[in-house]
Amino acid sequence: VTETIIHTEEVLNSPEGHTCCFCFCDMRRAVIMVNSFWILINVAGIFAARALYAEAKEDIADDNLGARRDVDDLVLPVIVLACIGVVMGVLAVIGGLRYNKDYVMFSAVSVLVLLVVGYILNYRAFLEVEEYQFDFQNAVPSVLVASVIFYVDVFFVKEVYEGIMTEERYSEEAYSCCCI
Repeated sequence: VTETIIHTEEVLNSPEGHTCCFCFCDMRRAVIMVNSFWILINVAGIFAARALYAEAKEDIADDNLGARRDVDDLVLPVIVLACIGVVMGVLAVIGGLRYNKDYVMFSAVSVLVLLVVGYILNYRAFLEVEEYQFDFQNAVPSVLVASVIFYVDVFFVKEVYEGIMTEERYSEEAYSCCCI
């Protein structure tokens, strides 16, 4: 009888929510961590694109306005996309902190849109710039990162929608194997 009571209490107190990657942490924590990483990637991308932009502008002669416009047309959209990525990442982190499924879902969809637009820009650069080579090895990490972000965001939204991940229930759902 005692074993049955203990087992029943364990089942009643066990979390209902999904854990990120099956054991890493709860989905709220995952949304905050993964989207913080997304913010850092985009900030690094802004600085890298800005440095490449400045370097490319230096290499082009002042009288070659067409080449300067080409650099503007190729690099500035990348910087704009990275800025949008930062804003969407911040939105997702705020959504995770406030249990706001709309913020997080909007960010999840934007990650996929940014990925597609980024590949369109890459393809355009491949067609327009002779020296540019599209490297599929560089495509794999961006698809993996976008997939992980989308996975985490969608499962968080699902849990908030189902009432599993709420401020009131978070103490029951909180889980982490390695961090606070």
